[in-house]
Amino acid sequence: VRTTMSIILELRQHVKHSGNFLVHPTSEDVVLSNVFGVVKNFPVHLVLEPWLRELTGTANPASGWTFSFWEKQPRPIGIREGNTVVDLVLESDTTLVFVEVKMDAPASSGPSHDPNRNQLVRNLDIGYRRAADAGKQFVLVFLTPDITEPPLVAAIRSGEGPFPVNPTVSASTIVSCLHWASWATIGDVVAAAYSR
Repeated sequence: VRTTMSIILELRQHVKHSGNFLVHPTSEDVVLSNVFGVVKNFPVHLVLEPWLRELTGTANPASGWTFSFWEKQPRPIGIREGNTVVDLVLESDTTLVFVEVKMDAPASSGPSHDPNRNQLVRNLDIGYRRAADAGKQFVLVFLTPDITEPPLVAAIRSGEGPFPVNPTVSASTIVSCLHWASWATIGDVVAAAYSR
C-alpha cells in the first residue's frame, strides 16, 4: 500500500508529462507550501517568532499560532472588488499576519475602477480591519526572491491608500503594518536555529 507521502514524492519527480509542466517547481504555491509546510512543524520560538521579530523589529510573545494557506477573506461591504485570497494567514492570540508571496510576478494590480488599490493595499485594508475587530496587532509580509526591497513597497508606504474598509484610521498607521522580506531570510533563521 502506497502512502500519501510516497505519492507526493513520486509526483514531485515527474514535473512534466507529455512535454507539459504538471507542477512548476518555482511556482509561488509550491514554494510557499514547501517552505512554510516545514516551518509550521518547528516549535514557533525557533523559527516563526524569530523571523517575525527580525522583520518587524518588535518582540511580541504570543501563543497558539495557527497556519492557514490560501484563505479567502470576506468581501468588504460597499467596495466593488472580488474576494481577497491571502497566501498564508498566521494567527496567534495577539497577532494576525498576512503573508503575500511572489516569485516571478509583481503584486496583482487593482480593480478596474481603482488602479491604485493593488493586491498589497487590499491586504493591508482587509487585514487591518480583521485584526482591529479581533483586538490584535496586524502585520502584512510581502515575501519575494528580491535581494533588495521592491520599489512597490516604498510607493505604498509613501501613499495614501485608499483604505475604505478603515475610513477612520490614518493611512500612515495602516501602511506601517507592511513589511518586506526576501525568501532568504527564512533560510537564515532556520540555519541560526540549527546552529543553536
